[in-house]
Amino acid sequence: MSRLNWHQAVLQNMIDAVIAVDDREQIMLVNPAAERLLGQELKEIQGNTFLETFRFLDEQKQTEMQQRLKSVLQTGAHSTYADNSSLADEEVSHQLINCDISPLYGYSSKIIGALLIIYGSKSKFNPVHHKEDLQNFVSNALVAIALFDKNMCYLATSRRWIEDYNLECDQLLGRSHYEVFPEIPHHWKVAHQQGLSGNTLRDEELFLRKNGSVQWNRWILQPWYESPDSIGGIVVLTEDFTDRKNLEQENKELLEQLVASQKIESLGRLAGGIAHDFNNMLNIIQGHVGLALLETDKNHPLYSHLIEIRDATERSTALTQQLLSFTTRQATEPRFININTNIEEMFRILKRLIGEEIEFVWEPESAGCIVKIDPSQLDQILANLCLNASDAITGIGKITLKTLNLELDQDYCSSHPGTLPGKFVVLSVTDTGAGMDKDTQARIFKPFFTTKPPGKGTGIGLSTVSGIVQQNQGFLQVESQPGSGTTFKIFLPCHRNRIPVHAMS
Repeated sequence: MSRLNWHQAVLQNMIDAVIAVDDREQIMLVNPAAERLLGQELKEIQGNTFLETFRFLDEQKQTEMQQRLKSVLQTGAHSTYADNSSLADEEVSHQLINCDISPLYGYSSKIIGALLIIYGSKSKFNPVHHKEDLQNFVSNALVAIALFDKNMCYLATSRRWIEDYNLECDQLLGRSHYEVFPEIPHHWKVAHQQGLSGNTLRDEELFLRKNGSVQWNRWILQPWYESPDSIGGIVVLTEDFTDRKNLEQENKELLEQLVASQKIESLGRLAGGIAHDFNNMLNIIQGHVGLALLETDKNHPLYSHLIEIRDATERSTALTQQLLSFTTRQATEPRFININTNIEEMFRILKRLIGEEIEFVWEPESAGCIVKIDPSQLDQILANLCLNASDAITGIGKITLKTLNLELDQDYCSSHPGTLPGKFVVLSVTDTGAGMDKDTQARIFKPFFTTKPPGKGTGIGLSTVSGIVQQNQGFLQVESQPGSGTTFKIFLPCHRNRIPVHAMS
């Protein structure tokens, strides 16, 4: 059966009278139920106006029906007429009817007429939600649901609503919702007013509970009617789906970690592929520098430059090996080192990396800064943090590199999540750059996240730093605000009584 035939079959078999009128209120179509109600066939009434054909005994009812029909044709707003009015025709005057009026739209979304459904007195049509029935339904519901009047005062609540929002049932009914929740967001008040205007709304969002916990709520609100044309209030239903939302977030984070892991694995394969050639080039540089040093007198002006080239080449080799260690999880060689000594050996290289217009200040702790770490890992931390600090500064600025011995107690750790009690050497890098907002700070240690322009950053620098620090039983802190610079603090366990081994040995 075609779609049109289905529509015709439905129309022909409806027990209620259906009348379609055009935008001039002229009857264009009626179904058999309407013909039976009027005692006339379509060919007899087609072209007549609706109110010429359906006349009410009460003139006031006639005028009200005409106004409702005109309003639907002009505004497109649905209308319900339910006054059990009698028709003027003698044969049908015993019929008490109600009417439901809806707009008809053409292809251009223009109103081309209206559809009227006439319900007889024996019809089951009843658009009214009775307050008593609603109260009983709400009170016995197994979900979180509440019934409000037009002033947003509680009429009824389910037990689940009371439990979910930690409320006292005996003190709730009759009270304003805004008195019970004085900190309710403004947009919820707007939603309530829209519901009281006849709209049905739904959404999902965060809700802060009285105990300080956060829960995800999915909610829907809609009006209830005390008469066909009078809204008595709204019904609100909420669903706590915090566990489901947390599970979705965990799955999302696991997926991001999987993607990041795959990227790192790909980077590891790439690094492994180029490591051989790169090390060969470094070996050539080291060989030529070694020969040049043998043939150059120590007092020659170039001798100190050759020493710098040799030291930089050796450190580059170590950094290359450390990159391979990061990407392929090769074993490291941690040893006890004096962090100040290693920083001083790296200082000249770092100073050249950051640029001449930036002041570079080194403030070492006086003594006792012994940590256990692979020296090349420390070089990676320094290079990444100092280069990031340099990139954060536009024009003239200052970078301060500092070490400090610090002991953290349990009280400090309780108020600073992520820290551990004990004795630590703190390595801090502070810049006078642009700083970061909270959203950026929350993401900076994720692999491949970068705030630098395309081609300027890989996004693995800080994730590498974080991995190294955790690998060496340490932790880190970031202090930053937009426009106020940034400080990275690296906390590494202090081994003050151990004898350090020189990094280059």
